[in-house]
Amino acid sequence: MSTTNKQPQLIRAFLDSIVTTFQRMRNVGEQLHEDTGISPAMRLIMRVIHEMGPMTVPQIAREKPVSRQVIQKQVKSLIDKGYIEQKANPAHNTSQLLDLTDFGRSELSAMNKRESDIFENIDLVVTEEELMKTIEVIQKVEQHLGSRDWKEFVNQIGAANSQSQNT
Repeated sequence: MSTTNKQPQLIRAFLDSIVTTFQRMRNVGEQLHEDTGISPAMRLIMRVIHEMGPMTVPQIAREKPVSRQVIQKQVKSLIDKGYIEQKANPAHNTSQLLDLTDFGRSELSAMNKRESDIFENIDLVVTEEELMKTIEVIQKVEQHLGSRDWKEFVNQIGAANSQSQNT
């Protein structure tokens, strides 16, 4: 793949747009669900468990590339609030499975309904076809950034930068 002079600026604009859109949607979510006391990070964990079934903290951290410590902090809050529970893990003695409680399922369902109501009544400035294409592009970039080749490339760049700073 050839690199044009515009590629770095286009990639920066793409990433900036994703971050800005994420922050704006996060704010909408916080407003919609402020009465629940559930943060966007907590909702994400609840959704992952709902979609994939009972999981351990390390499994959730791998699924949504975040550190185990960040996930663990959110999990503790979710357990304290009664949204998720720990269950014995037959595959591992020390890493318990996390699952939604009935209360957690009910709250997640209510949150999803609120969001669906908003999304059904939003007047987007893009067509469904454009939205589908955008999703496809973002997923391709996400897969690439999660690939072993990309991680090895970034590690090589990091090592080269460290060596040049030490000389």
